Amino acid sequence: MNSIEKLESMVVKKTNRYVYFSDGTHMSYSDFHRYKQDIRKELQLIHAKEYNNSIQMIAQSLEEKKRLEELLYKLESSNVDLQYEIASLQETNWEEKFKEQCDIADEAKRKLNNHAKKLYDNLSELPVLKSYTNDKGIKFIIQENSVTKEHRFCFDPYELGANFHSQISQFFEKEDWNTINGGWMKVINNKVILYKSSGDYGVYNDTIGVACAKVLFPDKVILSFAGKEWSDIITF
Repeated sequence: MNSIEKLESMVVKKTNRYVYFSDGTHMSYSDFHRYKQDIRKELQLIHAKEYNNSIQMIAQSLEEKKRLEELLYKLESSNVDLQYEIASLQETNWEEKFKEQCDIADEAKRKLNNHAKKLYDNLSELPVLKSYTNDKGIKFIIQENSVTKEHRFCFDPYELGANFHSQISQFFEKEDWNTINGGWMKVINNKVILYKSSGDYGVYNDTIGVACAKVLFPDKVILSFAGKEWSDIITF
């Protein structure tokens, strides 16, 4: 029952001039008619607002439906791509692939070692040593000749490798020469500071280290602190 129907149900009597209600009140017929018109207008506004709200809800629902359909399409497409990737992975011979990559890495390592051996064959004559500096620290090794028992100082000034003692040893592989120990070095201003030790070959000898480094850096002061960390050495 709407507002107008409820109002009409309360009427007990109508005349040309008045309308009487069940609660004992009355109003003029013209006011009664105007009141009913006002109620109709209010109902129309309410219906129009509800209609607009319904339209907006439908529009929003359609937009959400479109968004969900697009999302579903992306998920289905992704699933197809994923299934393709899974199938491709299942078809791949990973053991063969791994061996192939190892062969490539070994070949690159072989070429690098050969290049380094040629470059460092006469390390003491390289121009880079005349102006060489290094304040971050670089590894070195000491090698001994099995025939003459002389020693030599070896390091990678061009930083061709990854600064491993074992890799430096490979760079300086030569008949009768064997790596016996190693350490770290910094070259700051006119000083060459040797320190620490090699995790692969052990700690070097201070006297031998200084003598060997002097061959490469004849114009610099050589200081050695075999086995000591840089933090334990007095600042220079």
